[in-house]
Amino acid sequence: MAVFIFAQDKQMMKYAMPAEQAAAQRKESLAQSHPITTVPKYNHEAKASSFITGKDIMLIVSSLLFCGLCIFFLIASENHLTQTSNELQQAERRLDDMATDKSNLTQEAQELSRYDRVMNIAKEHGLEMNEDNIRNVDK
Repeated sequence: MAVFIFAQDKQMMKYAMPAEQAAAQRKESLAQSHPITTVPKYNHEAKASSFITGKDIMLIVSSLLFCGLCIFFLIASENHLTQTSNELQQAERRLDDMATDKSNLTQEAQELSRYDRVMNIAKEHGLEMNEDNIRNVDK
């Protein structure tokens, strides 16, 4: 087996070193550039963290407050609706009473304006009926 070395390889061989020597130099350079340090161990107990944090408590309190306000406004609006409904019913009752009163008064006016009644009152006061002066007036 013949080994041929070219001119470029001759120059590289001049700077080349055996693999064992290169590995030892590499370990030394790594040790100098990155020294190995050990992390000291701490002997402290881990604090027991609570399941609910302050943020969670604030969220729960604000949610409950919001729900309470919603319920309050819902009850207030329902109360207002009930009052308005009662006022409407009272107004309708008054309207029905007025319609009944109007009907009664209209019937009474018709009874008072009957022909025979008017003639009796006229005779009591000494009045005579003249057919030429009578006019029918309708509303």
